[in-house]
Amino acid sequence: MAGPKHVLLVSENWDLFFQTKKLLNPEEYRCTIGQQYKQEVSADLIVCEYELLPKDIHAPKYFEANFVIVLLDVFDEEKCIDLLDRGFWFLVQPITPRLLKAAIGAFLSQGSLHSVPESIQFGPNVFHILKLIVETPEGTIHLTPSESGILKRLLLNQGQLCLRKHLLEEIKNHSKEIVARNVDVHIASLRKKLGAYGNRIVTVRGVGYLFSDDEEKNSSQEDTKLS
Repeated sequence: MAGPKHVLLVSENWDLFFQTKKLLNPEEYRCTIGQQYKQEVSADLIVCEYELLPKDIHAPKYFEANFVIVLLDVFDEEKCIDLLDRGFWFLVQPITPRLLKAAIGAFLSQGSLHSVPESIQFGPNVFHILKLIVETPEGTIHLTPSESGILKRLLLNQGQLCLRKHLLEEIKNHSKEIVARNVDVHIASLRKKLGAYGNRIVTVRGVGYLFSDDEEKNSSQEDTKLS
């Protein structure tokens, strides 16, 4: 049986990290806390403040084989794009212990889909996975393979956060150049095709997306934060 996942927390805000550590199940997560990232330390997930990232962070050797969440004090478009292009994910202040716990849990979840049905119903719509179509009262919506894979992942985890890294897996076989922003492009297309139900695809900024399981929330939701 696999042991607990190692989470390396690098921050000067020890209060936030100790509170987060208390929320995590020690049988599932082994947390170490420090004020600087050391290259020789191996971890399943690194959570690091932007200002404390290694100076030569551009060298791939620093973070290969690790997932990384970067904590930002304020939203900075250029920094966020740079992080996404390099395969990192980010959270923007205010960051609460519950938000950090949710992000850690989502990143380290197995993300396995044990049995995939042939079709999934949401509202009056039926998504036929293998046929790449959604049957709606208004007619048939045709999806690309990547859109179909992403929608499948969202619907099978309805109401739960799906990370970009997991959604990215759904388009790896359909794109030569894979970057995190590919997911955003396909999400935008899905929202447009699904109409009112597309608004139930909720953005958790810097982390991923979820398909809301609240039937009453078919209104536009561009951004949300976990609390």
